[in-house]
Amino acid sequence: MKWELSEDQLIKEHYENLGASRLAYILGRSEQSIYTRAHRLGIEGRDLRWSTDRYIKELRKKNIPYLPEEDYIDTDTSICHRCTKCNTKFNGRPCVILQKDKKCPTCYISCRFDPSKPAILYFVTFMHNDKQIYKIGITNRSVKKRFDKDWTRLNMELCWSRSFDVGQDALDQEIRLLDKYSSYKVNTGVLTSGNTETVSVYIEEKELEVL
Repeated sequence: MKWELSEDQLIKEHYENLGASRLAYILGRSEQSIYTRAHRLGIEGRDLRWSTDRYIKELRKKNIPYLPEEDYIDTDTSICHRCTKCNTKFNGRPCVILQKDKKCPTCYISCRFDPSKPAILYFVTFMHNDKQIYKIGITNRSVKKRFDKDWTRLNMELCWSRSFDVGQDALDQEIRLLDKYSSYKVNTGVLTSGNTETVSVYIEEKELEVL
């Protein structure tokens, strides 16, 4: 595929700061092609192939609770990771891990919502880039336990909550609210999970009665 001038300019300006793997993701190209192109553009002595240490720093910066158990190879090569919450080991590609699209299988199962059990429908808020963001969700646990470290890290606040004897009723209400306010959905990417259920407007608790 032919390289565009805009792509070359992006590599020249940001190769040193972003690194090859991030540029590969942005441009939709392979990491190796970014290395090769940077060399052809005369970017010498700045071959920023991500090391394992740099990958770990990126995981911590994004508050992702996993650590590599094997040396980092490149963004698309799957390696073993360890969950720092439960010590489960699982394989995953760094590019997927960094986008928070890969979950620890043990934590995912333990946190998975059970519609047959009592549940809470909640509406919480937090600030992101000087904007008020709201999240609606459901949990079989307490709201604070559901968010774990995100609660204090993002200084989250509970706007309102509603308890249901049967979780399916909470799930039905959540689905209806998200559908009604779908045009206000935002995805900040800052939550450990649940980024697709955030909105930019406040939803009154009384909305539950009129659905």
